[in-house]
Amino acid sequence: MIVRYVAIGCGVLLVVIFAVSAAGKARSRAAFDEFAGSLTELRLVPRRRRRPVAAAVIAVEAGLVALFAVPGGARLAFPAAAALLTVFAVAIEITVRRGVRASCLCFGARSARPLDRVHVARNLVLAGVGALGLVAVTAPSPGDVHPAGAALAVAAAAVAAAVVLRLDDIAELFRPYPTLRQER
Repeated sequence: MIVRYVAIGCGVLLVVIFAVSAAGKARSRAAFDEFAGSLTELRLVPRRRRRPVAAAVIAVEAGLVALFAVPGGARLAFPAAAALLTVFAVAIEITVRRGVRASCLCFGARSARPLDRVHVARNLVLAGVGALGLVAVTAPSPGDVHPAGAALAVAAAAVAAAVVLRLDDIAELFRPYPTLRQER
């Protein structure tokens, strides 16, 4: 029966992440333009294709949120989310390997922290959440979902989402800073 709560938690986590991401990129024309421009800045998309690719990314993220809301949609949403997050991880890894130092606009606001392997790891972990959610949603699970168990799954997902959304700030806390040399 625990697999149902795992499916709920994984679904809520991914819905929050994709909803914040899509909304942040589409909240205004300026936010959209900045996201579209970042695709070229990251050398991922040619300049002439940046706007349609940006619109497609936002549409897919929003579509995943909607798909999770449809009864039975999680069976399609989980693998689609895992695939999309894997594509994001690969794109970020390519950017990092090219030596491009650009900020993440993953959630629609420019981060002070440049894209790095923390972002790759974040997306791979989220892809793993999608895979785990798929396993959980397709596993047989007799019995009813209890409201307290569902509430706990939602609360855990909300905490996990907060960590993911603030990961740049958390990672910055652990970044080593150069020490000052004392001159004598």
